[in-house]
Amino acid sequence: MKRLVVISLLLILALTSLACFRLPFQFSEPGDTKVMEINEAHSTGSPVALTLMMGGGKVSIQPGAQNLVEGTVKYNFDAWKPVIERGLASLTIRQNFDLKDVPFDLNDSVNEWDLKLGSKPMDLTINGGAYEANFELGGLSITRLRISEGASSTEVLFSQPNPEVMEKLSFNTGASQVKLIGLANANPKEIAFSSGAGAYTLDFSGELRQDIEVTINSAISDVKIIVPAGTHCQVDVTEGVSNVNITGTWTYQDQVYSTGGDGYTIHITIQMGLGNVELIQEGE
Repeated sequence: MKRLVVISLLLILALTSLACFRLPFQFSEPGDTKVMEINEAHSTGSPVALTLMMGGGKVSIQPGAQNLVEGTVKYNFDAWKPVIERGLASLTIRQNFDLKDVPFDLNDSVNEWDLKLGSKPMDLTINGGAYEANFELGGLSITRLRISEGASSTEVLFSQPNPEVMEKLSFNTGASQVKLIGLANANPKEIAFSSGAGAYTLDFSGELRQDIEVTINSAISDVKIIVPAGTHCQVDVTEGVSNVNITGTWTYQDQVYSTGGDGYTIHITIQMGLGNVELIQEGE
């Protein structure tokens, strides 16, 4: 009986608290969908520092622009209209994304970026929130690439070789699903990949033109590494990995998995809180 009285009092207290609770803001209401045309010329500096910053939604990036950036942004909240900041050797397209500008029902929101990039050398930075992203960066001249995102579903494809040497590819993601495909074509000296919980694929297909040093720091995740047959690859697996599944011809010694091959080497170090690793040698 006493327990019933206590539970009843707690329920009354909770309902009273809810009745008195007020959000510090009201959620915005969506308006008509607007389209912003983007057509930004190349700057005088080289490489140009290009930064794209968006909130949640959908984003598509591909080559093919005559200028530095061309395309459209669709949005149905006035606060989401992108701001363009131009410098002598830089261009930033950013979106102000405040919690009060997020609709109570996300199905009511429209935030779609559809962009093409030009062929001149660039230092590319992409910052996003919870989005669905498709980046085709094949053939673009990228000297440095930084991608930082929240919860997302992202595919980055390098279908053609990068004409430039990429000093570093940095990828930082939260709870997400990410596929990086054609990483040899990206031509990076170094790859730094960090993540929360999720499923991640790093595919090193393409034309390998230099050694690549790769570090993967992940929390609880499934990581898949794909290398073509004939590529020399070494994978150092540290503590925290629950299982390592291999496909193809791999040797194992002192926590290092290796594939034989001539030429340049891909060296990968995996540090994981907890999770699984799959090593695939394609073409075997």
